[in-house]
Formats: sequence, C-alpha cells, structure tokens
Amino acid sequence: MKYKNLLSILFLSMFLTSCSLDSSSSSSSLISSISQSSTSSTETYLPVTPIDPEAKVYTVTFLDNQDEIILTLEVEEGKAAVVPSDIDLNRADTTNYYRFISWDQSLEEITSDLYVHAIYETIPFDGDYAFALNDALGYSLMSYRGEDSDPFIPDHYNGHVVNAIGTSAFASNANVVNISLPDSIISIGAEAFSNCQYLETISLPANLKYIGDQAFYYCLSLREISFPNSLEMIGSNAFQQCQELTQVILPDSLTYLGSQAFMACMKVTSFHIGSSLRLIGSAPFYGMPSLSDFSVSTENTYFTFDGIGLYYAIDEEETNSDETITSYYYNGLIYTLNVSDELDEYLLKDGVETIGMYSMAYVSNIKKIVIPDSVTKDEGFAYVGSNIEEVEYPLDGEIDFSEGTFSNAASLKRVTLPNSLNVIPKWAFENTTSLENITLSENIVRIEDEAFLNSGIKEIVLPSSLVYLGSYDTIEDEGFTSVFNNCANLERVDMSKTKVTTITGNCFSSTNISEFLFPEGIEVIEDYAFQFCSFTTLDLPDTITTLGVSCFDSNTNLIEVDLPDNTSLRTIPNRAFWGCSNLEKAIIHEGVTTLAMQSFYNCTSLDTIYLPNTLRTIASNAIGNCPLADIYYNGTEEEFLEINISDNNNFVLSEHNIHYI
Repeated sequence: MKYKNLLSILFLSMFLTSCSLDSSSSSSSLISSISQSSTSSTETYLPVTPIDPEAKVYTVTFLDNQDEIILTLEVEEGKAAVVPSDIDLNRADTTNYYRFISWDQSLEEITSDLYVHAIYETIPFDGDYAFALNDALGYSLMSYRGEDSDPFIPDHYNGHVVNAIGTSAFASNANVVNISLPDSIISIGAEAFSNCQYLETISLPANLKYIGDQAFYYCLSLREISFPNSLEMIGSNAFQQCQELTQVILPDSLTYLGSQAFMACMKVTSFHIGSSLRLIGSAPFYGMPSLSDFSVSTENTYFTFDGIGLYYAIDEEETNSDETITSYYYNGLIYTLNVSDELDEYLLKDGVETIGMYSMAYVSNIKKIVIPDSVTKDEGFAYVGSNIEEVEYPLDGEIDFSEGTFSNAASLKRVTLPNSLNVIPKWAFENTTSLENITLSENIVRIEDEAFLNSGIKEIVLPSSLVYLGSYDTIEDEGFTSVFNNCANLERVDMSKTKVTTITGNCFSSTNISEFLFPEGIEVIEDYAFQFCSFTTLDLPDTITTLGVSCFDSNTNLIEVDLPDNTSLRTIPNRAFWGCSNLEKAIIHEGVTTLAMQSFYNCTSLDTIYLPNTLRTIASNAIGNCPLADIYYNGTEEEFLEINISDNNNFVLSEHNIHYI
C-alpha cells in the first residue's frame, strides 16, 4: 500500500502543475485556462545541451517583431531547439503589448542555421493597462506601465470580470508601494510582481487560488502577507528574498508549497503550516536563519513536527481481516529548526528514507546528528551554514549521497560514513574547513570533482578500491576538477594502494602537501595537478608517461627533482617546474626528448641539472633565469651540439660548465 500511496502523491503533483486543485471541475478548468493565459507559453521547454562534442552544430537566432534578437542557441544537428523557460518572450512598445503565441518555423529538427521570428497577439494599451481575454471568459491584466504608487486594479473590463494578473504584469516596477487586488482575482501569474523592490503591502483577494513561480521574488520591502483561506497553490521561489517578512501563516486551504518558496527571507521568525498542505518542494525554508517559532496544524496528516524536525509522511493503510489500520510512513526529513537549548545529539526518526536538501541549513544549537539505517538517500547540501560538528551514519547502512552532501558545513569535524558508499560526489566536503581527518571505506571507487574543495583535512589515506579521482577536460583556465584544490592544511596523501592511473588537473593544487605516496600504476599527471604545493623532494614512479602543463608549478619548497628512469615519459611540458625558487638540482633520465617552453624557468636556485642523451629540444626559456653552475650531459660534446637549443637558452653553451658523462 505504501507504493500505491506514493503513486497517488506523484499523480497529485502532476495534477497541481495544471493549477487544478479545486474539487469541482468548473473551478479546475477556470484556473487552468487562466494560468495558460497569464504565463509564458515557453513553460514546457527545457534547455538542451549537445551530447556529442564532435557533432555538427547550427546557430538558431530568435527574433521579435522588430527584428531584435531575443536570444541565440547552438543546437546539435537533428536535435530540437529549446528556448529556456526563464526567457520572457512577451514584448511591449508605447502603444501595444505583444503576447507571445508561437514561432513562425518548426524547431523540432535543426539541419541548418536558422532565423526564427516570434508570432504575437497584439493587445493595445488602454491607458496604463493592457488586458487580454482568457479562455475562462475573463480578462487577465497582462501589463501595467503606470507610475502610481497605489495603482487601481478594476474588477471588470469591457463587461467581463478581471480574474487574473498575468506573467510579469508589474515586474520591476519601481513606483508601486501599496496595492489592493479585487476579490475577482483568482490567479497571480509567474513573476507578476517580481523585483518590485519598493512594494510594502499587498492585499490579496478573498478568492485567490494560485500564486505563480517567482510572483513576489525580490520584493525587498514587502513587510507582511496575509493569505486568504481560498489559496491552494504557491509556486516555486514565489516569495524568495522578501527580506522584510517576519511571519508566514499558510492557510488551511493550501495544498502545495513550491521549492524554495520563501528562500532567503532572512527575518522570518514565525511560520505555520495549515491542515491541507500535502506537498512541499525542495529546500522550502533554506536561508531563513531567524526561523524559530514553527508549527503544524494538528489536523495535517502529511507533516509532523517534533519540536526540532519537520517530517513528511505518507498514509500507509494496512488491511487486516477485520479492520484497517492507518499508520504513518516517514519518508523524508524536510527541515530541522534551531532549538532554544543546545543539544549534544539529535536522532532522526526511524523510518525516514530521505534527508531533504538544505534540511539542516543554519542549525546553530545541535552538535551531532545521528542518521537511522532507514535512510537511503541524501538530497545534498543538508548542512549548509550549520554549527553541526558531527554526523553519524550507520556503518551497515545503504545510502546514495547527492552533490554537496556536507558542503559548507564549516563546523563539521567528524563524519562516520556507511561502508556501502562507493562514490564521494561532487562538492561533498566543499568548505568543510574544520574537518581534519576522514576515513573512507574500502568500497569507494570514485571521488568526484571538487569533492574536498577548500576542506580543512590535514591527511588522507585513499582506499585500495579507488579507481577514479575526478574527471578532467583541458579548457583554458577553466574546467579543472580541483578534487582537493585549496585544502590549505593538507600535508600528506597516501594513494599508494589505489588503482588510480591519472591524477586529474588541478587536483591537489594550492595545498600544503609535502609527502605524497603515488599509486603504483600512475601514468598521467595532468595540468596544474600539484601547482603551489610544498614538496621538498620529488621522486616519481617509473610508470609515468605524461606530465601536464604547470603540473608542479611554483612548488617553492622543492629542493630536488629526480624524474623517473625506464619510463615512456618523453616531454617535460610547459611551465612544469616554473617558479620552483628553491630547486637546486634536477635529474632528467633517459627517454626524455623535450624540455618545453619555460619548463624550469625562474627556478632561481637551480645550479645543477642532469640531461639525458635522448634529449633533442630545449625550447625557449626552458631553463631560463636559472643560475646554472653545472650541466651534466649523458653523452659526448658532439651529441650535445646536435640538440636544438632555442636562442633564449644560448647562455647554456657560453656561461656554464658542461660535463660529459
């Protein structure tokens, strides 16, 4: 029965997106049709990223009715051109409002560069207002361009009721301070009052049923909001960054609260959930550090609050021979509040399967969270900004972690991870500046990009099960994985037992590593992998085949480099040891054919270098600005003179003592 009820909830979610929450079909139809009139018709579009970087790509240029470019997209051949849903396609000039209808060409399969024009419905302004008839035989206020601080909104227009505020109708209006909506309004469209930074008060209509996504986004001055007991849906980010709000009371009629609906409402201290609320999107209270007075209607059967955590439950009916027993199956922790007294430990309820995104963000008075073994999924970023010092997962638990699991948990000192975990996801321990040590199980196969970015760890032993350490594509000055980048306290890394063959770009850059045990099978060290580290000596394994650009750049503590013998390494790349200012001695073994540009440039203490007989090229400034006293060459003078030495390195012949060995 649990899964049957879950499917019912999912169906309800789909039902809500049509804004049809009323039990009567006439009301459902009315809200649905008004919503279609008051929101952009691009809502069904989703952005598309080309899958194959080698595929042919065409440019699609979208134009308005004045041949002004709305946007351009690059689209893989044969794929659909998809306009991002946050692009406002409606237009206005001094006399008309233009409501987007469609495009003048098909966007389904792109096979050439294309210019596409928007098709609009022309709606003349009547004074400062533009009204459009909607399918519900009422008018939507589509645009207001007036300068009144308290504009009048009529309840009828041209003999029809005004029943909706359209998409972006008042968006970014810098004049509106107070507004009263007539009771005829039942729908407020997406972004209707977004960025009205001086709006202080609004009187919502008694019959309002729907508030769209971002409807009051960034209304910085909005002080209070009173919701009518007719409201059924509040969209995502609807009141995000309404920074003067202090109290939110959701009416008993409300059934759906969108993701991050009140995100970053920094001053809200009091929040109440009504009896009918049954669905809440992700991170509903993220960025509300002042929230302390929280309550849930005792008649609400979907959410429970134990004084610290808000839990989401599904009715689970178990039918016995003579009776039906209704229990509650807790499938998610939605939020954990600050508590008045400090708690050393808080145990999540047994039965919880999911830890919600940002669910423990900004918790200040709980030191330790204990996770039950019923939890199978962590949606990520749960501990952002909290003072939680320890999180304990059951060792025998089975859980999938999402990106940013412990990201920005600056007070986190200890974590117990389940043994079943095989992936440390992206940003998992990003900015965990108090985390000094962590033990990873022998089942970890991959550590993803930026997993420990800016972490405080001092030492880490990577398990023998590890195969992949991030992923890396060389893009000029960007795209680096930075798995352990900027871990300023990291001094020792033991990878000796791992199966890793590639240390990815920027992986350990800007750390304090002085001791590094390389994997036995390491083959590739990519660009910037150990830039700004603290090596004193460097003895690479003879399995190395490739070094990346600036791979040991600016290791100012490095005194000696002994590059591997019996290896396939052929090139010391650009800036590989650039700026290693304390480097005194470099030994380059047989097999290397090229010292690339600036490979040892500005090594201002380098006085001794050993060069192999296989060397064929010393590129521009490869050993420039180095006070070389002795060059040891494994060959004859005649062979040395055959090396292609750039003009910028001519001083080697004239100024330094060359020894032929």
